[in-house]
Amino acid sequence: MSRTNIQKCMSFGMNEEELYEWFVGYCKEQNISHSSYLKNKIREDRNKSKLVSV
Repeated sequence: MSRTNIQKCMSFGMNEEELYEWFVGYCKEQNISHSSYLKNKIREDRNKSKLVSV
């Protein structure tokens, strides 16, 4: 049986706790999942790079 999605793990280092807390708080504030936030940022960056390379 094959999967219909891909799962990736993301980690934060010991010195990145503040960044992680911001990330979690921002997602709660915006009422979006961590996955949605990351995929939206990837899409934004991909679209920006497409505009630059044209």
